[in-house]
Amino acid sequence: MSRNPPPKLHFFGPLAYSADVKFKSLLFLKKIVAHPAVTCAIPATDKPRHLEDNMRGGIGRLPDANMRRRMVEFVSSL
Repeated sequence: MSRNPPPKLHFFGPLAYSADVKFKSLLFLKKIVAHPAVTCAIPATDKPRHLEDNMRGGIGRLPDANMRRRMVEFVSSL
């Protein structure tokens, strides 16, 4: 039995790599932070580990308009 994710989930690989992230949740946090209209993002959490992950959302490359569009297209296709 194959342990590979379904083909659609492979889409996250290149996007996550392009945005310097390891987790899908962080990729979408970066999408929110990168939007020109957003000046502050306040993701809620009660777990210190998640807080650390959320803080990484502001580090590294942010998705550009093209990548944000591709992310929306992917989620819309699910």
